[in-house]
Order: sequence, then structure tokens, then C-alpha cells
Amino acid sequence: MRRAPDSQSAIVRNAGLPFSLRTQWGNLRRDLSAAITNRSNKYMSGLKLLFLAIRDEFKTLIGGGLWNQNKHAPKNQNQSEGEKQNVPEQGIAVPNCPASMDPCQPTNKKRTKAEKIDLARFCLEVITLCIACGLAVVYYIQMNASLEQMKANRRQAIAAEQQLKDIRDAQRLDERAWVVASDYEPVPSGDLVYFKVFLKNSGKTPAVNCFGIGYSTNDITNIPENDIKPTKEPNAGLLAPGATEAISIGMFPKQQIWDVKTNGGTLYLAGTIWYDDIFGSNHWSQFCVQVIGSPSREALLQCRPTTIHNSCDDVERNKAK
Repeated sequence: MRRAPDSQSAIVRNAGLPFSLRTQWGNLRRDLSAAITNRSNKYMSGLKLLFLAIRDEFKTLIGGGLWNQNKHAPKNQNQSEGEKQNVPEQGIAVPNCPASMDPCQPTNKKRTKAEKIDLARFCLEVITLCIACGLAVVYYIQMNASLEQMKANRRQAIAAEQQLKDIRDAQRLDERAWVVASDYEPVPSGDLVYFKVFLKNSGKTPAVNCFGIGYSTNDITNIPENDIKPTKEPNAGLLAPGATEAISIGMFPKQQIWDVKTNGGTLYLAGTIWYDDIFGSNHWSQFCVQVIGSPSREALLQCRPTTIHNSCDDVERNKAK
């Protein structure tokens, strides 16, 4: 018994469609068969909608020419002659389609040249719109990527700038001048005694505009928290790295110094040193010591640092942060 040919396949073969459309039609039928076999309702629904959309598009574009071939499709060889006579020839019915607009009805109407131009223009506009949308999406993605890259570059630049500043500050801190009061020495002068305070530059570069002031008191409460910097100091000069310079403080009677040595009298030496480094920064350092008797016979007096008035600009700056 000869198998009746599939009516839809016969329609596609007899419609004179290009090979690519016939191939797509065959792939669609195979996918639909696979969906039915796997019983995937979701996939079948999607393919069904796709099939209906392609069918409607074929109806619109071909204008009924594809469906008019239905009357030429081969009939089932197993049908009797009576059945063939009783079955009227008709196209594929489209539900709810007016007769005047039904592309399934046989018609010999052909598209005019203007209609073909309009159809080509419409297709070109759709393609152009799709390309424009695609380019817009690509441009948007590239723009976002560029903005993110710019932000990342800016963050890297800020981090690099901060790192460079830290390196520069560390280098300056290591190489700058550091001037402090390093030693104290009583110097007799007749019936009086004064103290020499030695200022030493322990840094790696010279200190410029360096000078200091000093004073003495018997009461520690008389020592201010900060000394007032003189507006002009004629003795300011340069202090080389490792060099020392002395300033003099007070003129005390020897009896007062002996009283401090033997009877536990009180005497305080205090002052402030101002100087600039070669990088253009201004600095200052304080000193305050209490003069007491020395237990050593070789030394007459010794100076012990106090808990006040012993700071510098770097310490106070770090406290303020």
C-alpha cells in the first residue's frame, strides 16, 4: 500500500520556494516532532506559536500563491471514486477571516511594482531599525565600560598620587633637620654661675634660621605651655648636620647653686628652639629640665627632664589629626 504524501510537505515542495525556506520548514517539522516525542508542553507551545507566525507571514508575503497550490496537491490513492467526488476541493480555511481578505481563497492577483517597492522599503526600514538598536546597545555597553574604566583609572591615579605623597613625606621626614637641646652645662663666672644649653642638629640636612631662647625659674608653674616666638632674631643662622650651638641661660649666685646641690633647692631651665628645614617647612622644639644635685662627686649638678614643656611641632600636629 502506497503511503499518502503529507499535504503540507507537498504544498511546500510544490510552491516553488527556495531551498533555504524548505530547509527551515523541514527543521521546524522535525523540532515539532521531537517536542511531541518528549512531551514538553512548554516547548510545543512555543513551536506552535512560531509555526502560526511563520504561516501567517507566508500568507501575507506570498499573497495566497502558496495556498492556491493546495488544489493541485495529490489526493489519497486509497480514497474511493465516490469519496473523491463528494469531497470538494478547497484551500486551507483560516478561522474568522473575511472572504474578501482571505488569502486562502484562490486568486490570481499579483503584487504591483509599487507594492513590491513598499514591501522592500518596509523590510529595509525594519532591518535599519534593528541595526540601529543593535548599535545603540553596543554603544551603551561600550560607554558604560569606558566610564567604569575611567573611574578605575581615576582611583588608581588618586592612589598613586597619595602613594607618591607618602613616599615624599617619608623621604623629607628622614632627611630633614632635627634640632633639639642635647646637653646642659653649668659655667662658673666669678661669683656667678650660668648654664650653657647645647642645641644639636641630629638630622641629615642643615637647619636654617635656627635660634633659641631660654629662661630659668624656681617655680614650675611659671613655665608657659608655649613660648612666644620673637618677631626678629638677629642671631639666627645655619646649623649643619651633626653640629651644635650653645645658648646661655641665667646668672645665678654660687650660693644658690650650692643650695640646689646640698639642700634640695629647686631650679628649672626652659626654652624653645625655632628653625626651618631645607624643604621650606617651619619647626620648633621645646626643652624643660630640673636642675638637681648629682650623687656623683665628679659632677656638681645634673639636669632631669620634666613632664611639661617638652614637645615639638611634629608631636602636636599628630595629636591634632
